[in-house]
Amino acid sequence: MSFTETLFGGLLAVIVLYFVARRCGLSNYWSALLSGALPFLAYLGFCLTHGYEADVLAIHLVIFMATAGVLGVFSSTRKLGVKLHWAPKIILAFFVVLIFLMALFLTISLHGLPSWVSKLIMPDSGHHEIHTEFSGVSQDAHSVE
Repeated sequence: MSFTETLFGGLLAVIVLYFVARRCGLSNYWSALLSGALPFLAYLGFCLTHGYEADVLAIHLVIFMATAGVLGVFSSTRKLGVKLHWAPKIILAFFVVLIFLMALFLTISLHGLPSWVSKLIMPDSGHHEIHTEFSGVSQDAHSVE
């Protein structure tokens, strides 16, 4: 599985688990904690058997737990009937954009730019093949994906 599949699949699992736990009557705190921890623990087991590195594991931990935390905070403010101020909404939008950008950058570093994109933005790309992968990525990293 690729990084993008595990990251966004895990995000979907966090969201689904949160709402299932809330529907089952768990408190907001436990719903958020379990919905973030269970997908991460499943991913941890996957990493241990497939040899992923700690940086990818850390990204998944942060994203899963932050998503669960945000769901918990927004659910509690909604339950209390408090209208959320515009500043937390902007901060949330910033982190959503940041998540997508980091996933994009990591995908580009592992697989390089698509050829049509590199031809658009790289000078003199018509005369020779351009490799846009991160130079520190070994061939072993490609076989794991």
